[in-house]
Amino acid sequence: MKSKLFYYVVLLFMILSLPVFSSISNAQLVAYWSLDGNALDFSGNGNSGSGSNGSYVTGRYGFSYSFNGSNSLIMVPDSSSLSAPGNLTISAWIFVDGPPTPSNNYNVIVSKWGPGGTSDDEYFFIVTGDTDGHKLAAGINGSGGNLFEMSNIIVPYGEWKFVAMTLDTSTHTLSMYMGDSSGITDSYSVSTPVIADYDTAQPLYMGFLDASSSHPDHYFRGKIDEVRIYNGALSLTELSKIAQQSQDGKIIWSQKAAMNVSRSGPGIGVVDGKIYVIGGGDGVCSFSSKNEMYDPATDTWTTKAPMPTPREHLSAVVVNGKIYAIGGVNSCWYGQVTTVEEYDPTTNSWTTKAPMNVARGTFGAAAIGDTIYVMGGNSGSGSELSSAEKYDTLTNTWSSIKNLNHPTTGKAVSVNGYIYFFGYDGTVQRYDPSTDTWSNMATNPIPRHFFAITTIGNLVYLLAGSINNNTASTETIAVYDTASDSWLNEIYPIAPWYIATVNCVATYLNNKIYLIGGGPFGGGYYGLNQVGDIPLPVNGDFYENFADWTEMGNPGCAGTRTVSILSSDPPHTNVLEIKSTGAGSCGGWNGVEQPLSINTSNYETITLKASVKSISSTVANGCGFEGIEAPVTIDLEYLTQSNQQKHLIFLFSHAGGSCLNPDPYNNWPDRTFIPINVTQNEWYDYLSDNIKTLVPDASIITKITLLGGGWDYEGRVDNVELLLSPTSSQIPTAIELSSFKAKQRGKKVVIKWETASEVDNLGFNILRSNSENGEFVKINKKFIPAKKNASSGTKYKFKDKNISKGNTYWYKLEDIDTAGNSTLHEPVSVKVKGKAFKKKHHKKHKK
Repeated sequence: MKSKLFYYVVLLFMILSLPVFSSISNAQLVAYWSLDGNALDFSGNGNSGSGSNGSYVTGRYGFSYSFNGSNSLIMVPDSSSLSAPGNLTISAWIFVDGPPTPSNNYNVIVSKWGPGGTSDDEYFFIVTGDTDGHKLAAGINGSGGNLFEMSNIIVPYGEWKFVAMTLDTSTHTLSMYMGDSSGITDSYSVSTPVIADYDTAQPLYMGFLDASSSHPDHYFRGKIDEVRIYNGALSLTELSKIAQQSQDGKIIWSQKAAMNVSRSGPGIGVVDGKIYVIGGGDGVCSFSSKNEMYDPATDTWTTKAPMPTPREHLSAVVVNGKIYAIGGVNSCWYGQVTTVEEYDPTTNSWTTKAPMNVARGTFGAAAIGDTIYVMGGNSGSGSELSSAEKYDTLTNTWSSIKNLNHPTTGKAVSVNGYIYFFGYDGTVQRYDPSTDTWSNMATNPIPRHFFAITTIGNLVYLLAGSINNNTASTETIAVYDTASDSWLNEIYPIAPWYIATVNCVATYLNNKIYLIGGGPFGGGYYGLNQVGDIPLPVNGDFYENFADWTEMGNPGCAGTRTVSILSSDPPHTNVLEIKSTGAGSCGGWNGVEQPLSINTSNYETITLKASVKSISSTVANGCGFEGIEAPVTIDLEYLTQSNQQKHLIFLFSHAGGSCLNPDPYNNWPDRTFIPINVTQNEWYDYLSDNIKTLVPDASIITKITLLGGGWDYEGRVDNVELLLSPTSSQIPTAIELSSFKAKQRGKKVVIKWETASEVDNLGFNILRSNSENGEFVKINKKFIPAKKNASSGTKYKFKDKNISKGNTYWYKLEDIDTAGNSTLHEPVSVKVKGKAFKKKHHKKHKK
C-alpha cells in the first residue's frame, strides 16, 4: 500500500458520507485554526499565527499542535476582531498529557492576557493544575471588573475532549462546557457582571499565558486542535453540534496535476467522467480560449479544440453530453457579450449557437432537462441585471422569463427541478419553471463574492471567494441546504495550501469536489487543481500506523497487551494486530477506537465490512469475561432516540460454542451481540446485515472500537468500513426507471432497462454480485452514456458474457447525473442454466 499522510494524500476505499455541519445563527466566526500543518486562520479575518518549539502531529481530526509544557506556543498578532465586543465563545479539542510544571500552574488553552495588569488583560481559557484538581477555568477582564472563575468540570488526562467557554452579556452568564463526539456532557454556569469589551494590544496565544514578572509563565502540556472563536455566545445545542462533527464532516484535500495554462474565471463542465475547463482570464485584460480536459483516472490534462471566442466570467452548462459556453467578458471593463458556443466532446468541435438576448458576465446559468436558464450578472455598462432568459437546446432559441426579484451578480445551480441563484450580495432566489416565478430564500449570513459553486444532493457548496464586502479573501466553504432553506455555516476550510481564492471553479464527481484555477485576492492567475474527498467516517484500511485511532483498553492484572501494525499478512498488507500474552488467568481487553457521529436517519442502510483473522485465544470461565471474549471484536457504540448509550458488538472467534455467547451470569440490556464463528488462522471477509435492522433503536453511532478480549489472545483486522447508503430523499435520482430486467440468452445474460424520464442524466453502470447481499462490482468496461433526447424516457441494453453454468448472478443498475451523483436501483437475479453450455462441451469432447 501507499504511504499514508492523513491530510495530504487522498484516502483509499472512500464512499459518500455527507458532511455534518452545525448551524450557527447568532454569532460570527472571527477565527478558526484547524492546525492541520499550520496556524492559518480559515475564518477569512486574517488572524493567522505561527508556532514555536512545538510540532504538528496526528490530532483529533487531521493534525494538531503538540505543546511540550515548557516553551511551546502559537502566537497570533493582535487584531480588533479578536477583542470580543461583550459576548464571546472559545471552543477547542484538547488532549492534556498531564499536570503542568509546577503543578499549581495552568494548562493554557487560549489567552489574550498580558503581564502589564488590566491594561493587557482581555480573556483566557485554561485547565487548572493538580493543586486545583485540573478543572476548566476562565478569566475575563472588561466593563464590570476582572473575573477569574473555576468550574467543577474535571478534565481527564490522556484523552481527547471538546471544551468551550461562553460569555453572554444579555443574561450576564459565564459558562464552561466539556464533551466528546456525542455532544456536551458537562456544563457549568455562573452569573457575572463582567463584559468582555476591552481592546488591548496583547497578542492571542494558544498554549501560553504571559504572566507578570512575579509569577512563572503558564504553558500547555499536550495537544490542541480545531480552535474557534466567535463574537457571540453559542448555545449548548450549537456547541453540541460542533462537538458532534467528526471525520465524516471534514473534507480531505489533495493536490492534483495543474492545468497546462493558468486561468481565472473559466467555465467548467463534466461529460463522461471527464472535467472540461474552458476560457477564463490569463493576464490583465487578456482573455483565453483554452479548452483543457482533465481525466481523474490518470490525473492528466489534455488540450482540446479552443473555444472560438476568448472570454472570462462565462458560464458553462452541460446538456445531453454537450457543453454550452455562454456569455462572459472579452474586453477590459465591462466588455460583456451575448455569445453562445456549443462544444461536442465526441467530435472535439465547436458550433456557434443563437446569442442571448442580453449581454452579461458574472451571471448565473443552470439547466433543467433540455433547457438552460440564465439570470442576473453585469451588463455592458457595468450595472447589475435583473433580467433572465432561457435557451431551448433542441430548437436553438432564446426567450425571456420572469425577472429576478432584485438585480445582482452571482452563480446558479439546479436542484430537484428548481434553479437556485446565489447572489454576491448574499441573497438566494429560487426559480420554479412550472410557474415562471422567483422566490426569495434564506440569505447567506456571510455573503461572499467570486466563489466557486457545486452541489451534492440537496446541499449547495460555496467555496472560497471574498467576504467582508469584497475586502478580504476566504479559504472556507459555506453550505446551503435546499431541503430546509437554511445555511449550515460551521465553515470548513479548503486546502491550506490553496492560494487561489477568487474566481475558481468547482465540480463534484465520484465523491470528490474538484476546485480548479482562479487567482489570489487582488489579482493573479493560477492553474491549481485540488481534490476534496468527502470521506468515509471510518478509515480502517491500515497503513504504517493507526494514526486515525486511539489506543484503549483494560490491561487486566497481569501480562502484556499490545496493538501494532504488521507490514504483511498475505493477502493483506499493513494490518492491525491485537495481542495479549502472559495474562495467565487474568482477563482484560485492549484495542483502538475512533469517535464517530453518524445520524442513522440520513441513511437507508448502514453495513459493517471488515477482514478479520482469529489466531489464538485462552479465555476465562467459558468465555464469559465482560461478554466480549474473542480475538477480534468490533464494538459500535450508539445513542438511542431517548439518548441512552448502547452497544452493537460483533464477536469473531474460532473457538465457537460458549466462547461466542455473552456472559450467562450477567445481564447486558445495553448490548446486542452478533457472534461470528471463523476458521483459525484464516482471513475472513465479513459483511454485516443492515445495522439499522440489527439495532432499530440506534439514532447516532458515536464510536467504533476494534479490540480483543480474554486472557491470552491474538487477532488481526484490516479493511474496516461502514458502508453508508443515503436515503432516497437525500440524493435524487437522475432517472425515473420503468423497468429493469435480466434474462439468460444462450451464453450470455442480457440486461434491459427502460426509463420513463431522464433529467441531467449522464449515464449508467451495471454492477454484479454472486449474492443479493454480497459486494457488487462494476462489469461494464466502458461507461454507458445516456441517449440523446431521452428526457421523456428511452430503452437500453447490456450483455454480460462472462458467466458460468449453475451460478446465480445479481445485477444492479447505477445511474449517474451530470453533477456526479450516483443512485443504485434494486437488484434483479438470473440463475444460469447448464443447457446453454452443451454445445461448447460437445466441441471439447470431439477434440
